[in-house]
Amino acid sequence: MGGWCPRDSANCVDLRRNDILFISSIKEYQQCKKCTLKVDALDIYQKKLYNELAAFCYEVISLIDNFILVKASSPEETVLYLKTKADFYRYLAETLSEQDGFPLSSKAHELYLEAINTSKSSILPTHPVYCNTILNYSVYLHEILKHKSDALIIAEDFVEKIKDLEQIDQEPVSEETHQIIQRIKQNVDMWKKESNNNSDSDAES
Repeated sequence: MGGWCPRDSANCVDLRRNDILFISSIKEYQQCKKCTLKVDALDIYQKKLYNELAAFCYEVISLIDNFILVKASSPEETVLYLKTKADFYRYLAETLSEQDGFPLSSKAHELYLEAINTSKSSILPTHPVYCNTILNYSVYLHEILKHKSDALIIAEDFVEKIKDLEQIDQEPVSEETHQIIQRIKQNVDMWKKESNNNSDSDAES
């Protein structure tokens, strides 16, 4: 696969994603203070960062489409590259408004579902690629689509499925799978707590 590593690409793009989200939070603060000149300057810088992010993401997506996915030699590789494409469309969508990001978000959704369906028919649920796809898809549902109940259900059901498989096989999962499952569990706990807090707030209002 030409030595290309999806994880390295994700690490590179994380720097721009974090910068954009940080600038966005500062911009919101300055908007509250009605500092128009600062907001305009931050807006220009944020657009510059987004253009850099977009150029990198589209380059990776093009690389996968034209050179890598077509040479995938196993279901695991196919799922990995479908998930990676979905991730990069998600990265592009998350820094835009809901309206502007909708086409990119829809593409991410389509690719995540394709990756999950391929996983279900070809890969054991305990495989790290399958687990990572569920992790990222549930985060996408929660953070991008704001389908928080769906995200919680999918993540929780998957954790239970892994637990059942471990009991049947009586064999521990790999360390990589264990770490991913722990991240899914952490999300489940956090999302449950968030949901309970929102329910308490609604009851008090």
